[in-house]
Amino acid sequence: MFESHCLVPPVDVVSSVLGHPNSFTHLTELILSNVPLHDEDLLNLGRLSSLDTLNISNTCIGDEAIAYLLPLKSTLACLDISSNPRLTDDSCALLTFLTSLSFLDIRQTGVNMPGLRRFARSVDPVRWTLTIEVPDTCLEYLSGMQHQYAIKLPAPLITHPHDSKSLTIETLRSNLVVHAQCNPNISTGGSKMEMAQRLEDVLCRREDDLWVLDVMGWREDLDEELELDGWK
Repeated sequence: MFESHCLVPPVDVVSSVLGHPNSFTHLTELILSNVPLHDEDLLNLGRLSSLDTLNISNTCIGDEAIAYLLPLKSTLACLDISSNPRLTDDSCALLTFLTSLSFLDIRQTGVNMPGLRRFARSVDPVRWTLTIEVPDTCLEYLSGMQHQYAIKLPAPLITHPHDSKSLTIETLRSNLVVHAQCNPNISTGGSKMEMAQRLEDVLCRREDDLWVLDVMGWREDLDEELELDGWK
């Protein structure tokens, strides 16, 4: 059987020809964009042992389809799953296993910040260089982080979430007040236990969001903005 290094097949090829044992073992790029697929149509892609680039944008796939890509975790470097609104935050748990990725496009999917945070936490920005394109809703959130909480926290304000448990009620309130100045929805009242949990939640979200910026390569830009604003 003839083996190409780049293939743009009709939909029936995915579940038939690509499913033949030992076929297309040298295929490195597969383009299925704009081809309507069922999730199970991707089951046979795991046989493509040399595949490093896969475009399945706008194919109507859902979260289950990502599970069928896991056999490619050692070779798949570029993955475009954009324009698939059935993909949700649950898909991000599966994407964390694709540790060879250097490019990932999840624009125009149902992925939101919780899923993006979960995926980013699996990425070590020092050891794993990844270019990621994210949905507009995530971009809007990240661009307005300064309205969610205080980003820059000079001493004696705490930055580590779990430190909130050991603070006095006065110190808890003073920390929450700083965040509430950025986001009025953050309450500064309640019992000590309630305030400690609230501060921990705010700091956890802040920590995860900053990690997302690291993965996206935006952290340096944010630091420069803060420096210009006189925070450094």
